[in-house]
Amino acid sequence: MQIVNFITRLMHRADRFEAMVVRLGVGDELERLSDRSGVVDRAVDRCLGCDQTGPCQQWLDQNETAPAAPDYCPNHDLFERLMKVSTASRTAATTP
Repeated sequence: MQIVNFITRLMHRADRFEAMVVRLGVGDELERLSDRSGVVDRAVDRCLGCDQTGPCQQWLDQNETAPAAPDYCPNHDLFERLMKVSTASRTAATTP
């Protein structure tokens, strides 16, 4: 039965990671990464080790969009890098 619990926990963490990607609007940047699969695997692993699942879910429930991930998020730096790429892409697209 423990394997079922682990898989359920993994799925919930992966769902929260995906929800964070949506809230921060960095899905396109994540998709463009050459090692997307490895990046996502490592990010979900960081989620798996996180002890802030309650606050994370509460943050997700309260934020449809956000300018940054919460400071306690183990993927905060990853999201910040993706957001910088997103901002740079939007700036380049609007600059004549």
